[in-house]
This record gives sequence, structure tokens and C-alpha cells, in this order.
Amino acid sequence: MLLKQLSNKDKEYFWKLTNYLMMADGKIADEEIAIMKEYAEEMEYEKKIEKVSKEEVEKVVENLKSHSPREKRIIYFELLALAFSDLVFADEEKMFLDEVGEKFGILENERNEMIDIVNGLTILYRDIYQFINKK
Repeated sequence: MLLKQLSNKDKEYFWKLTNYLMMADGKIADEEIAIMKEYAEEMEYEKKIEKVSKEEVEKVVENLKSHSPREKRIIYFELLALAFSDLVFADEEKMFLDEVGEKFGILENERNEMIDIVNGLTILYRDIYQFINKK
């Protein structure tokens, strides 16, 4: 939805963050794979899903810290969308996103507001999909 606005380098950073987040709880849900495909398509990005080390992620977050608040919010919103795609916000995902949010300078009350927005949107999309596909 908003990823086209990122630079090519930032898309690469985002991809590493999503790969790490998707594998954070040790389970890769079909919904997460579907969202990753949507992200790749939206960004016109042809990378495969791959394991990313904690060290790589720390470097990525460090590089993104100096970006504008707008860019960091775009990345954070999209990371939340991935975390909520399977309707399970695992503890490992929450811990990772809290860490990223803190390093991005996004206040806890703002992060909670963003979580509420993404959770509501995820439920809305699920309901629309179920309605469209009911027999």
C-alpha cells in the first residue's frame, strides 16, 4: 500500500526486516507468505524469502534510525500488517516490533494506536474476503 514510496535501498532494508519478523515465532503461516508475495509485487522486488540474522537486522534498524518519521511509520505499519496477517500477534513478533519501534523513536502510545489500526484493518479485510467467498 505504501511501500512504493520507499527508495530501492529502503525496500531492501524492509525486505530483511519482514523476513526476520516472519520467522520470529518459528512458524510461517500461509497468510504471512501471501503478504510477503504482495509486498514483493508492490515493491517490484524479486528476492526470495530468506533467513536473516539478528546482526543484519540490527544494522538495518541502525541505518533506518536517521530516516524521516514518515518513512519509519510506513515501514512500521507494514511490519505490523505482516505480524497481524495470520491474526496471531506472537510474543516474539511483539518483542521485535517493540524493539524496532523504540529504536525508530515511535512512542509506546503511538505504537499501540498503530497496532489498533492494523488489527482493525486486518479483521476488516478478513471479513470482506469471507463475505465475497461465501457460498
